Amino acid sequence: MKKIVLIGAGGHSKSCIEIIEENNDFKIEAIVDPFIKDKKFQGYKVINNDDELIDIHKNINNAFICIGFIYKKNLIKRTNIYKNLKKIGFKIPIIQSKTSYVSKKTKIGWNNHNA
Repeated sequence: MKKIVLIGAGGHSKSCIEIIEENNDFKIEAIVDPFIKDKKFQGYKVINNDDELIDIHKNINNAFICIGFIYKKNLIKRTNIYKNLKKIGFKIPIIQSKTSYVSKKTKIGWNNHNA
């Protein structure tokens, strides 16, 4: 099973974790969130330092951004995180619930705004 590290430990990450566990395609190794001081979140190890992502990438190739999109400021934050993860070399998979309904008119993928 492929390893994955999650970015963000908040409300949206709970939903992401549930889908990742349900799909059983990835093994969550840790959650990176510099703003949470707990050692565990939803049973997973929390790393409180973004600077560790370079070292993490030596053993884990996949990362997933678990910060929800609520306000424009989160879009900027998510975009910056995405750019940093890609710069480090992480693959960012598309993770989708197997029980979700996706319209025939919708395409799921990166930089696809044709919904």
